Amino acid sequence: MKACPHCGTANPNTAEFCMNCRGGLARSLSQRGETDLSTGDWVLCVLCSGIACILGIVRLIQGKPNAGKMIGVSILFVILWTGVRILLTVAMNGR
Repeated sequence: MKACPHCGTANPNTAEFCMNCRGGLARSLSQRGETDLSTGDWVLCVLCSGIACILGIVRLIQGKPNAGKMIGVSILFVILWTGVRILLTVAMNGR
């Protein structure tokens, strides 16, 4: 049994909403299983870093637990790809 954070009513562990006030019952991150990025999220972060960063911000607004990780990984790859582009530009110019 878990208590409702809104009214304190005891609810079954599997309940998502309170039986009394219909308020949402918070589930732990391990129960959600959303703390890690999916394969699609990783591909998006690597190949389309700017779009992944925007998607991470949207997820942050929605309160998803993996939003911060997605924003961080996408910013890391923006920096990485900028460095690769600079190195290639310098190598192509023969400096």
